[in-house]
Amino acid sequence: MLIKLFIFSQFVFNDAVFAHSFDERYDLPIPFYLFIAGGGLVVALSFLLISFSFWHAPIREYEYGRHRYIVESKKVLQYLTWPLRIIGLILFFFVIGAAFFGQDNPLLNLAPNFIWIIWWLGLSLCIALFGNIWPLLDPWRSLYQILNGTTKIIGLKNGVNFNWTWPATFGVFPATVFLLAWSWLEVVYPIAFVPYRVGCLAMLWTGITIAGMVCFGQEVWLRNGDVFSIYFSLIGKFGIFSFNKNYQYVNIQYPSIGILYFANCATRIQGITAFIMAMLSTVIFDGLHGNQVWVVFERGLSYILFGWTDINGYYSGTLGLLAIWGIFYFAFYFSCYLSTKITPKMKTAELARYFSATFIPIAIAYLIAHNFSSLVIQGQNIVYLISDPFLMGWNLFGTKEFRPNIAVIDAGFMWYLAVGAIVLGHVIAVYLSHLLAMQLAGSGIKAMMMNIPQTVLMIAFTMLSLIIIAEPMLL
Repeated sequence: MLIKLFIFSQFVFNDAVFAHSFDERYDLPIPFYLFIAGGGLVVALSFLLISFSFWHAPIREYEYGRHRYIVESKKVLQYLTWPLRIIGLILFFFVIGAAFFGQDNPLLNLAPNFIWIIWWLGLSLCIALFGNIWPLLDPWRSLYQILNGTTKIIGLKNGVNFNWTWPATFGVFPATVFLLAWSWLEVVYPIAFVPYRVGCLAMLWTGITIAGMVCFGQEVWLRNGDVFSIYFSLIGKFGIFSFNKNYQYVNIQYPSIGILYFANCATRIQGITAFIMAMLSTVIFDGLHGNQVWVVFERGLSYILFGWTDINGYYSGTLGLLAIWGIFYFAFYFSCYLSTKITPKMKTAELARYFSATFIPIAIAYLIAHNFSSLVIQGQNIVYLISDPFLMGWNLFGTKEFRPNIAVIDAGFMWYLAVGAIVLGHVIAVYLSHLLAMQLAGSGIKAMMMNIPQTVLMIAFTMLSLIIIAEPMLL
């Protein structure tokens, strides 16, 4: 991510760098192919171990409750709700103001640093660990509630709500389109390092999401059309905390237990499979774009199109993004089709929605493997930017003179973190998939047979993601 900004930064500011991940060369202690084969083997052996462990112990949905503990905390959350909403709004206006009125230099502007690093990466990992706190920070939700409340005060009984019906066939497909478009803007179109364009994008999304809430109602839009609310909600299923609708109590649970609860609900959500596959494929696309494999792809595309050249890379980038998402989606869909041959209780589309929830840990693992270095290194920029967001000579927190330390982590650390995250993410996915299969199959042997197609796919994903991670550091 932000690879163009990384290149730009080399000529502007030597102490702070923006990069997708490490470009520093790293020599592995053992041959590379052993890491790849080992990663795939760990996932395969985990599948066998998990399958035999539950051979005579079918797991039913009600047993998940043993791993979740309800903590009544209504007053605490009520005290936190309004401060967090206010913080969300203040940060929103600060970022918008910095985008339009701050420095053109992206390294000295709060907006791109905050949006791409702190919000998109940092908050995502925080939610994955602690649960979905985004509704308490969401500035667009707060803006709509202010607008709706104001119109009620001035005489509109129902506020600004047209109460249109969201077409059932739409499901979350519009949000999937938004997620792919977000990835396109981040990776393909040079918007990530231009503060003014980042500000325009934020204002455009503000208009879209407010209009969506006005037309369909707040909860309907957030549940179906708001890509960020859906994204944060899904990765929050992995977290150790979950909250009820009104944040009146907290569930303390083992990591990933929330995914098992969600899987049964996912069977009724049209388009959830496409969305979760987009969560995976967009990160993989980000890793592929710009490396040697991508150069080969562009040359092959030019050859097929008789020498046609795509100077800006917009068309090849768009085609590549859609192709990778399509491959992920149809490979997973086909694996679920094979699984229906073991149990006819669900049709392929329904079973795909059911099992797609188990790929959420893989999406989180990809996020860590591809972007943790960006968060740790580039995230340091926020320390000095927050003290003087508009470069007006302020020093609000006494950190104006702080400069990032780019040596805080090295390529070796990131390689082992990436390998560990990717392998562990796939192992957790295998475990969750087996538990869900047990609900349908009712026996260990049938659950094992049902999960073989998904496990083969996960092994392939493991090896592919390790290759993508390794290419910039080893070549």
